[in-house]
Amino acid sequence: MSVRVGVAVAVALMVAAAARPAAADRVLPAGEMAGVSNHPVGALGDELGPGWGMRVGLGIGSGQIALVAPLEFGSFTTEKPERDTDGLLSIGLGLEISGVLYQGERIGLRARGGYQWRWLSGDGEVIRRCHEVGGCDGGYWHEEPAYLLSGPVAGLAATWSWPLAGARAGFALEARVERARVELPGTGVVAGPLVAIGLTTWLAPSAAR
Repeated sequence: MSVRVGVAVAVALMVAAAARPAAADRVLPAGEMAGVSNHPVGALGDELGPGWGMRVGLGIGSGQIALVAPLEFGSFTTEKPERDTDGLLSIGLGLEISGVLYQGERIGLRARGGYQWRWLSGDGEVIRRCHEVGGCDGGYWHEEPAYLLSGPVAGLAATWSWPLAGARAGFALEARVERARVELPGTGVVAGPLVAIGLTTWLAPSAAR
């Protein structure tokens, strides 16, 4: 199943889970902080190595649904340092909708879907040769690598939380899959799954009872 289908399913489940009188729920701030381990797979993994990220997300929510804009700072290793330098700095921005699938007294299950953009930059300059990357008749030039890695993302998180003044705060262990796409010099467009495991602290509104 594609990640786009996974995002649609996640959003549908969240809407179904949140189907209740909206007038009883207040709009409150929502947020999260997470440490993430990123792992490119397939064709994408042939070009980029594993990476890490620190995420901070801010948004609003009502009842069991929240809209969050995460900001991520991190890096990726690379399988081709002559093209990318030894590593790539990553600065990311996303837009995600998350919701509660199940919430017990402490243990819960949350899903999310959205879109993620990451701007990758190299650590210094590399040499681009015409016969390797094309676009010119001959020769070479110096360039600092800069790429855009982006795609739809879906995630599922097991949570442990407690009530806090009309909201819930807690911890989550989350698995995410992104259908990421990047255009690389001499290689062209490469797409594949980007699998992430994250440990998150979060705050989100709680549905009125």
